[in-house]
Amino acid sequence: MQLGKWVGNQRRAKKNGTLAADREKRLNRLDFVWDGREARWEAGYAALKGFRTRERHARVPAGHQEGGVQLGKWVGNQRRAKKNGTLAADREKRLNRLDFVWDARIAQSWGAASTPVREERDVRRKAL
Repeated sequence: MQLGKWVGNQRRAKKNGTLAADREKRLNRLDFVWDGREARWEAGYAALKGFRTRERHARVPAGHQEGGVQLGKWVGNQRRAKKNGTLAADREKRLNRLDFVWDARIAQSWGAASTPVREERDVRRKAL
């Protein structure tokens, strides 16, 4: 059996209430990831946080990769989710704390050595 398929079966069994309690306990001891989507989002957020700390801004280039995460793509997905109204409010708040740039045109037009992040946030807030 393929590992990915097995993992999916364990997640599905837990969701359906058919996973044996002893198996769930054993998997929990291994720090089993029950929600793959949530884990991927958290990995993207952690990568953005690291990028923000190092670069002192959150204007991620479109094709940028960070620690194995396609961060540029992840950032674009967050913008799209907000635009479509599918981004959870708590996630939006967390991104805003990192001075996330919601307008890709701003992110692409400003160079890394341009206006400080706080000024960018103020411009963004005035536009809303």
